[in-house]
Amino acid sequence: MTANIGVGGAFVLSDDPEAVGTALEVCIQVPGQTNELILDAEVRWVCGSSPAQAGGMGLQFEALEV
Repeated sequence: MTANIGVGGAFVLSDDPEAVGTALEVCIQVPGQTNELILDAEVRWVCGSSPAQAGGMGLQFEALEV
């Protein structure tokens, strides 16, 4: 589940995030669309969870044309 998404990347909530530098393939379902977007991404930063903040990882989308 994403907590924040934009043209350049997304913050993905995760209790077990991948390591910084990990390459991922991300599938995104856009509301109102039947096809999902499949994007290449790289983990750019990771944060642990705390009572005040959910843990997860910041992803940068690769070669996304807008």
